[in-house]
Amino acid sequence: MRILAWNCAMALQKKVQALAALQPDVAVIPECGESSVSALEQAGYAGVWVGANRHKGLGVFVRKPLHPRLLVRPRQRWVAAVDIEGYAEPLRVIGVWACRVGTKRCDNYIGQLYKALRKHPEWLSCGNTIVAGDFNSNRIWNSNRAVGNHSDVVKLLAERGMVSAYHAFYDEDQGSETRHTLYLLKNRKRPFHIDYVFVPESWQLQNLSILDGPRWAALSDHYPMVVDVGVARNLRKS
Repeated sequence: MRILAWNCAMALQKKVQALAALQPDVAVIPECGESSVSALEQAGYAGVWVGANRHKGLGVFVRKPLHPRLLVRPRQRWVAAVDIEGYAEPLRVIGVWACRVGTKRCDNYIGQLYKALRKHPEWLSCGNTIVAGDFNSNRIWNSNRAVGNHSDVVKLLAERGMVSAYHAFYDEDQGSETRHTLYLLKNRKRPFHIDYVFVPESWQLQNLSILDGPRWAALSDHYPMVVDVGVARNLRKS
């Protein structure tokens, strides 16, 4: 299974060919517009989209004949739990685009994901769950919030048997990443690692790459994270 997490910086309908060329089975795409669902359908993907601005929301896409089903309308911005139909056993994706929502620091960005996971522990009851997207967070900013910081989310997921694919694959610590997923406003002097893919620790990580290069720099200030995993046989398509 190939998983893609990429903040596309809007206008995904103009970037469909670049995304489809990566051939993901599951793609979590923050900052895409509502029209991305129909645009990607032409490329062989089914999707769900959530957001308040039809030009800039969160999309979760799967390669047909897989089909995504949104569990509930999200209350946190934006954290969407999506069941994927078409495998022999349940498969769930929790797509993330962690946003600013108000004046309380604890509520913003990673606070939205922390709150969603605390309010909906049942979302992690599926043993085959992927949590992926733009967390807008890193351990280096833990001191900015007393509760619900980056490490709190990592710990919460670890307690449910989930690991960050990047950190497991490259054997790096949270907050000490040597590869970056964002160059803020395309400024090479402002690198950050704020996009993540968490998977069950029982899944075999086969490959992981962050597609840093001129082609992707022209499309977004975030770079795609592509994760290839081996999953249990009974999860594969029939």
